Amino acid sequence: MTPSPFGGVAPRVPPARDDIVFIVRPELGPSQSLMTLDGASARDAVLAAVGHDDHAAFEAYCFQSMIEREQEHHEDFVVFYHSYSAAALLYEIQAELARQLSGHELPDDFAPLPRIHRGPFDQFPELSMLRESFGSLKGQDHDPKFRALAISVSNSLFASGSEAPPLTCFRAGYSCMDLSFRGLLTSLLTTCGMSEQDEIEHLADQLADLAEAFDLQALPYRVKGRDSHTAMMLGGSGMTNNLRRGHMLQLFVHKDYCDDICYRSAPYGKGFADTFRFVDFLRGKHRAYVTFDDKFTRSHSLSHSLAHSLVVITNRPETRKYCDGQARVFMHPDVFTDPTRSRLYYYCANAEFLQTDPEVPKSRAAFVLSLRALLGAYINIDQARLGIEARE
Repeated sequence: MTPSPFGGVAPRVPPARDDIVFIVRPELGPSQSLMTLDGASARDAVLAAVGHDDHAAFEAYCFQSMIEREQEHHEDFVVFYHSYSAAALLYEIQAELARQLSGHELPDDFAPLPRIHRGPFDQFPELSMLRESFGSLKGQDHDPKFRALAISVSNSLFASGSEAPPLTCFRAGYSCMDLSFRGLLTSLLTTCGMSEQDEIEHLADQLADLAEAFDLQALPYRVKGRDSHTAMMLGGSGMTNNLRRGHMLQLFVHKDYCDDICYRSAPYGKGFADTFRFVDFLRGKHRAYVTFDDKFTRSHSLSHSLAHSLVVITNRPETRKYCDGQARVFMHPDVFTDPTRSRLYYYCANAEFLQTDPEVPKSRAAFVLSLRALLGAYINIDQARLGIEARE
């Protein structure tokens, strides 16, 4: 199958195998993530992260695919990694709305889309304006105004200076607990033109049911109010191994736009006062300090099986590294549905969901068709366009 110019899903899932393989192919060219290791073994880092259980070979295959995607796009793009779990349903709904708004120019395997509502971007049309207002945001990057515009990402598959290191978070994903996913969902449905509250709540319940049927986290979309912490602790999918609820976006941003929509960040979104361009840092032209919140790192590590934890190559805050750490990306939907400026690729820890064949009962391909039918029964796409594209 010819790869979509928009990105899409990872290569087709390989057949089951017992041996765990991760191979770096230097002949494919340079990779941003490999520069982070500064000569250390990518294979050792990956094998330490995936462990030796039944899912290890699949995860190693996904990581190898990510590195090969980096090599494929390295000449023109920089790359970021975004780990998530509870947001999966919301991102999938937004991707489906984007497909319909594009007249299905975006293919069915187009990756989940973190932001679609253009209204907040009218208030802050440029990343520089958001950064200038950062000091007035009460929750820093947890402030709803910030979250409506930007996401947190890691600068490398092997990033160590990040709240959500990709290797560590791939299986379980990562979610903040200080927001209501149910509230975000019903707000999106309202933006799409739905006005009757009973109907909105009914559709939200049906969407949660659909998520659960496909082993996505559903409970955060059933819980009303801000008690997402309880929902996260209880899980929210029908999976027997709910640690496989992790999802990951591999975001490629064209190097010419990098500094316009991305910035190097410390935890909670505070930007560094760097004297060099961010794109030059990501191209390996500068080393930089990476800051840790050691208390967070310890608590985060305890939440995952040690067998699946990343062996951090360098975990000292005072070490300068290439391409490490985290960033914030200004997720304007016009940019992330434009293949000349970005590419999005999707991966997840659930091998069945990653399948691209709609005949596979619990594949993402089957999910997209079911989601399309459900949304189509309630949402008029012309009304949705008015709300999603409305200027504020």
